[in-house]
Amino acid sequence: MTEGRSVGPVRGEKDPGISGEERSLLGSFAEHHRVPPEEVRVASLLDPSGERAAMVIVVTIATMRRIARETGKFSGSDPPEFERDGHGLPAAATVRVHRTDLPRGLARTAFWHERAPRFEEGEPPGRWPGAPDTVLAEVAEALALRGAFPQVLEGVYIEEDLGEALRDLELREVHRENERRRTLEALR
Repeated sequence: MTEGRSVGPVRGEKDPGISGEERSLLGSFAEHHRVPPEEVRVASLLDPSGERAAMVIVVTIATMRRIARETGKFSGSDPPEFERDGHGLPAAATVRVHRTDLPRGLARTAFWHERAPRFEEGEPPGRWPGAPDTVLAEVAEALALRGAFPQVLEGVYIEEDLGEALRDLELREVHRENERRRTLEALR
């Protein structure tokens, strides 16, 4: 679905090459959510030609929790539940996030085969090989937090789940195109 799309470099406030537009987005987000600017980074989502299609905010899972807590409606999350493959490695992680205004928490599951990035060598990058349980659980929690608190966490990702940002971008583009078609059909 996201064929040809990619994520550009993840940059922080003091990284070389950060553009004024990226710095502005980062600063606005940090100020609005009262998050130290050094905890916020920005990534560009690139279209198949390499042009920037969108920018997203990148934070840690702890920062996502803090932003959810600031709403006054976050009441924690359950420990992750794992499904294992035949070798004992995590195949899926499910995390349930709780809101004070909902009777049940909101659960989201992250599947290894959908989330762990792959390269030619077959080995996923970053923290994935050394801490697969931790990373998959954080991705599941990020999914659940975005689902439970879309008003403050839409467009906010952890670095290990930037593939989700590409999928979200494509879904928004498909939705806009469908809306445009419906509008044109209604005008006929």
